[in-house]
Amino acid sequence: MSRNTNDTDWLWQSAMYITVGVVILTIGSGIASAAIVAFEIIGAILSLFIIGGSTLVGVYFVLRGLALFLGKIVDGERIDL
Repeated sequence: MSRNTNDTDWLWQSAMYITVGVVILTIGSGIASAAIVAFEIIGAILSLFIIGGSTLVGVYFVLRGLALFLGKIVDGERIDL
């Protein structure tokens, strides 16, 4: 399967990184809330680890997407849609 690349492939990649990061953050907080409701005290302790992990991974993807986007803009790439 060949990948069709064009001049705005970097824009799509940065948008996907940011989207994946936000989705991971949202899902992590939802799972943490469900753990609190389901397991009470143990769920509250478990939710700290769930929120911590999803926050680290989600923020990583958001920052990676922003770095890619801003790096290409600073390098003089144009957004031609």
